[in-house]
Amino acid sequence: VMMTGGPDGDLGANQILAADGRICLIVDGGSVLFDPGGLDRSALVQLALARHTRPRLNSAAFPADRLGLRGFRVLRVPGPARLPDGAAVDDGACFHRNVLTDPATRAWVEAARVEVFVPCGGLKDTINASNVRAFLDVFRELRVIIEGANVFFDDTARQVIAEQTGILQVRDSTANKGGVTSSSLAEVLPAFLLGDACEQVLVDDPRARCELVKAVVELIGRNAALETDMLLQLHASTGTPLYVLSQQTSE
Repeated sequence: VMMTGGPDGDLGANQILAADGRICLIVDGGSVLFDPGGLDRSALVQLALARHTRPRLNSAAFPADRLGLRGFRVLRVPGPARLPDGAAVDDGACFHRNVLTDPATRAWVEAARVEVFVPCGGLKDTINASNVRAFLDVFRELRVIIEGANVFFDDTARQVIAEQTGILQVRDSTANKGGVTSSSLAEVLPAFLLGDACEQVLVDDPRARCELVKAVVELIGRNAALETDMLLQLHASTGTPLYVLSQQTSE
């Protein structure tokens, strides 16, 4: 698994806590953090849980002594660095900005055989018409992309991925539907139904609050599984790209 966005963000932190498998690469506001054997899970979890503290800790706080022999952390700061294979990094900030599309990245990322990408942060249209082929050439082993971050890919990039690769890409309109559900059921609906008693029921009564959270999470999980199954079946039977089906389903 590789991620953009790190343990100091709600999306990134929850992805770390929920991830099933090796997280090999994290690119966030602090650094490029990489270990082909998988980043130490206990260290990542500790950083993810620290998002409830001040200051929040991003990948720059990952302990260097928990990296494997081929692992590294290149901070997002001006100045040189060196990778374990001896390759020189002229500038950490430039390395960070181009790491997902720089052909030189392939030399060290190949060992990780990353098959899943979950963007949990990044600028709008980070992967776009001009750089999507360079991205795909770097991460040749990718099989699944789950768009946790909104608009990380533009539609041209999605189209290229759908037409020229076998990658299953679940776009943000499906992957983030749980957030919409949560906002509606956990905030808007109780306020509408309970009115002035909303705070008394959901803030002052821990049991009621916990029951609501559990019910919402269970509903999100059930709906997510149903929608994913539906999209995959439609994709298989019609050949329509997943990102198009996702948009149609949301509309």
